[in-house]
Amino acid sequence: MRIRSIEVRNWACIEELRLTNLQDGIVLLHGPNRTGKSSLVQAIRSCLFDHQHDSQDSIILGAIPWRSKQTPSVVIEFDHVGVRYKISKTFAKSRFGDTWLEQQTAGVWTTLDRGKTAAKKVRDLLGVQSSGAGVFQMLWLNQQDFRLPAQDKLDSSLKKSLETVLGSLITGTDVDFKERLDRACEHWFTGTMKDRKESPVSRLKADVDQARATRDAVERQYHEAEAALRQLDEALKRQPELKRDLQQAEDDLARMQADLQALEVRKARHDLAVRSRDQARKLFEQAEAQQREWTADAERLKGAMASLDANQQAIDAAERDVARAREGVEQAKARLELADATLEQHWQQRGALDDRQQLLHLAQRAALLAQAVADRETHARKLAELEPLLAGPAVLTEYEIEELRRQRDEAVKLRAQLEAAEIHVTLLPQKPVSAHATIDGKPGKEVAVAAGKEQRWHVRQQAELTLGDVAIRVGRAREDRALEELARRCAELERECQERLDVAQASSIDALVGRRLEREAVQKEAHQHRDALARMAPANLETEPATLAAQRQAILARRPDLAAWMPNLQELERLRHDFNARETSLHAEALSAKQALAVAEMALAQAELRQRSLNAGIVEQSIAVRTLTEKLAQHDAAALTAAVAEAAGQLRGAQALLDASALSDADHAVAARCHEAVQVQRQRAIRSRENEDALLRLQTQLAGTEGLHQMRVQAEQTLADLERHFARESLQASAHRHLKELFEEIHEEQLRRTALPINDRVMDWAQRLGLTDYARLRFDDDLLPGELEPLHAPAGTAIALEDESFGTLEQLSLLIRLAVGGLLARSEPTVALLDDPLAHADLGKHTRMLDILEEAARGQDGAGALQVLVFTCHPERFTSLTGAQQFDLAALIRRGG
Repeated sequence: MRIRSIEVRNWACIEELRLTNLQDGIVLLHGPNRTGKSSLVQAIRSCLFDHQHDSQDSIILGAIPWRSKQTPSVVIEFDHVGVRYKISKTFAKSRFGDTWLEQQTAGVWTTLDRGKTAAKKVRDLLGVQSSGAGVFQMLWLNQQDFRLPAQDKLDSSLKKSLETVLGSLITGTDVDFKERLDRACEHWFTGTMKDRKESPVSRLKADVDQARATRDAVERQYHEAEAALRQLDEALKRQPELKRDLQQAEDDLARMQADLQALEVRKARHDLAVRSRDQARKLFEQAEAQQREWTADAERLKGAMASLDANQQAIDAAERDVARAREGVEQAKARLELADATLEQHWQQRGALDDRQQLLHLAQRAALLAQAVADRETHARKLAELEPLLAGPAVLTEYEIEELRRQRDEAVKLRAQLEAAEIHVTLLPQKPVSAHATIDGKPGKEVAVAAGKEQRWHVRQQAELTLGDVAIRVGRAREDRALEELARRCAELERECQERLDVAQASSIDALVGRRLEREAVQKEAHQHRDALARMAPANLETEPATLAAQRQAILARRPDLAAWMPNLQELERLRHDFNARETSLHAEALSAKQALAVAEMALAQAELRQRSLNAGIVEQSIAVRTLTEKLAQHDAAALTAAVAEAAGQLRGAQALLDASALSDADHAVAARCHEAVQVQRQRAIRSRENEDALLRLQTQLAGTEGLHQMRVQAEQTLADLERHFARESLQASAHRHLKELFEEIHEEQLRRTALPINDRVMDWAQRLGLTDYARLRFDDDLLPGELEPLHAPAGTAIALEDESFGTLEQLSLLIRLAVGGLLARSEPTVALLDDPLAHADLGKHTRMLDILEEAARGQDGAGALQVLVFTCHPERFTSLTGAQQFDLAALIRRGG
């Protein structure tokens, strides 16, 4: 993924900010404190990963401007796997909040999804669920957030990605052994090494449990037989006493029953008097009820006859309403049928519109392919033009040029010292003269000097001038050996500089610098063209035009009338707009007709319901009038009054007979004592019968216990055999489990060794920074280093990263994060987001760290490229970056609050 543009509105102190055309490599975003850098970082995190548009998280609520209260909005365009996407989020709980995901095809943005599913699609597309997961846990850093994640805080998806990239060291023999071990483990365990339900151990355990249960059941049966024998002896001893008690209870009951028979005669007379009184009371109550019912029926008859007359008038009006409602239903049905037919005819025209859309898409795709072919040819041509420029003389590195420049400056300095220490001999003749000069023992030379012209010689030790017959000697009293050494050193430096310039085929050091810069520029341009050619798919460029032409011919075969149509987006949008507008209108008409039909049918149903209700009411009221008339005719008011008086006299006579036959308290006591005797006899009979049943049951139980001792012995032997088998099988299963766990432990150790790519890159960078005290990193189980092994220390000695100085810890942590990010970006470049990094680095290390940052952004030695977004309030510390894109946030952000 690479971010291409960012648009933020109404986020915290940022009222508006637009950053467009963000390049690959390093992007520097700078501004003073309180400009909004941290707010911008959080906006990027929330838009791409961390928050839904309707989130009520404190971060989102804190992003709402406290003055304007406007709705925060963030839009980010990004490239992923060669496709341009755009995610837009408006953060609000109301209907204004939403999320859009769009994809750019042929310069046209197409909506892929909306809402929370769009946000989920972005996270699935990028392979992480938050900005603190996956590779972003390593590369997206807030201020002061440079320490490596703790072992228990490392994201699981990041661990899986590292294991996928780094792999593990397993030989073929290991694989065969592991396969055999896995097959053997399948007898006892599942794939996650949990016990299988149907494994031999499980079956044997079930057999052991069954045998143990059988043994326990036999033991229980044996103990129950012993208990039953004791119970039989006790029951035989109780039987005679129970029979005596039962006979005594039966004798007492016979005496009490004789007394009860005499009482029953008196009680029968009393019960007869009670029934007579109750019957007389019932007759009296029936007579009074008939009198009240006759009076109520007379009143109901008057009301029913009045209601019957009123309903007869209402039913005539209801019949007229039903006729009008039926006519309205027929009219609404005809209108709905016409609207449905018109809409169906309109839908049949959608196919032509879809074919026009397909022809437009094919035309746009063909134009894109033509442009891609032209771009490919352009890149290939420019790359061919650059290849000869890369084949010239060797280019010295910046270090080598600086070393050469230092030698030259030293030679110039020595030459100046030498000239200052030499003896200057000057000859100024008045007339032409010929002189013979011998300087410092070198072969003499004849020099012709014109009149008035000055001739100079530089002498280190001594010289001899001969002018005609005159010889002049000039020199030091004693030889200056230091001056000779100075001259030798100066000549040696000048010779080395010239030799290196001759080898490099350059006239000067500045020419070498210019050549190096030109070569780097050519290499960078060639690299860009190679990347562009690599991203293109030759197979698609060659075969897809024919495919597009075949698809176009297939459309024209079924719609020849579109052959002359020139695909035009504006015309297609107009046709689609007209079609949709017409469809909307027809839908509205059909809906209106359907609603009208529903209203008419409801009115008809209501009218028919009212008619049926009135008819039912008339029938019911007619039946009620007839029934009440017949019922009133059966009785006379005077006869009903006489019947009530007669029933009252009978009730008074029955009450007098009842009072005369009432039972005394002694009579009631006889019945109670007889009832007690019955209960006693019944209880003793039950105890006697229960004892007889227990005797029979115990005798039957003891009859079936023959051979029980032999069954006990067999059950014990079976249980012992199964327990031995179970122990042996469990031991084998445990041994295989232990062997598999040991193998996996060794495998994990081998897996940690595969982290060497991270170690090599980090240690190379550390050497360039000047951190030369360590030999290698030491990795923990999560594939991230936690310690350093000193260069000159006993084997096994390690120093925790946290024990280093704050600045060194910051630098090493950043190097490790960049190395891990580069490895995970092999298949697709990714984004590193650094908020004010290297705050604790000195100036020298800061400058060298920027060189490493540029190298990490380019990607090399098998590592992928990174797009590095650096947020800082110190832009002067990043002036040495070459080719970095810079944004002045203070000038670009329109502040709000």
